[in-house]
Amino acid sequence: VREKDGLAMSSRNERLTANERNLAPELQKAMQEVLQNIHSGMNVKQACKEAWNLLEADGNFKVEYLEVRSSETMTLIDEPNKNCRLFAAAWLGSVRLIDNIKI
Repeated sequence: VREKDGLAMSSRNERLTANERNLAPELQKAMQEVLQNIHSGMNVKQACKEAWNLLEADGNFKVEYLEVRSSETMTLIDEPNKNCRLFAAAWLGSVRLIDNIKI
């Protein structure tokens, strides 16, 4: 379940400052860019790396992980398939945001 701006719903969101809450949807936007890049033919590692760098560029986010894994075995995936998901965790201030979306 998501907020109107795309942020994954969580009780943690209430601990975000007003400024952090405005920045928080950037995690979902970065994840959507990963999906678009993968679907456009970019390899998984490069797509994740670009989004990671984008998120950390302004110093607001500290990415913990941004990776594609098998939905069944949770192993890292280099080549996307119908049974994988993009997983992300990033710190925004003192709040750890987590999210995942189907590839």
